[in-house]
Amino acid sequence: WGQYKSFSSFLQRCAMLLPNSESEYRRLKRDFPAAGDYRVVPNAVDLDLFPIKETGGDRDHNTVLCAARFEPRKNQLNVIRALNNTNFKVTFVGAPAPNHQQYYQQCKKEAADNIRFIDFTTQDQLATLYQAHKVHILASWFETTGLSSLEAAACGCNIVITECGDTRDYFGAEAFYCLPGNLKSIAEAVTQAASLPYQQTLLHRIQQQFSWQQTAEQTLLAYKRVLNQ
Repeated sequence: WGQYKSFSSFLQRCAMLLPNSESEYRRLKRDFPAAGDYRVVPNAVDLDLFPIKETGGDRDHNTVLCAARFEPRKNQLNVIRALNNTNFKVTFVGAPAPNHQQYYQQCKKEAADNIRFIDFTTQDQLATLYQAHKVHILASWFETTGLSSLEAAACGCNIVITECGDTRDYFGAEAFYCLPGNLKSIAEAVTQAASLPYQQTLLHRIQQQFSWQQTAEQTLLAYKRVLNQ
């Protein structure tokens, strides 16, 4: 059948689709008009593993963290190029994705002295890193959510995130957006995020909409609707 016809057939036969956002469903519907009924089931953050820390005033405003595996889609190389030799102290946490060791080495080769790399960390250590930094950045070429950004926001970081994907459905006006291919845009978004107080309204949004409890409830409602049809 080919990929497109196969996907269309699967989507047409589904009783209910569970996209992660309204934006994701609109994109799916645009590409596959056969897509039918749906209910948004959001991605979420574990607020026990990544405990809420509302105050970030005691943090060094020049600290920037990026938690993501190294691969071209995550765009760490442009973040490095945008923040090299600035006053920002930048930490990258993550190992290279399979088949992207060369990209990882290129990132390390181009990084200036204000940039450091941590290959692996436990979830507890990652939560501590989130709580120690002022800004978290994920300047990817595409993100449906940006789970590490949700985790970082719960731990008190201001969030810089890509314009590309479904990120506005999650972060609304409480994040600082950048264009992944524009170094000036990345640098300006980080500078703005570092200079402003923690976005408390984003924490409230996460508590109300993006906990795993909410994800479970929305999934249950979707199943009930299917069973009642």
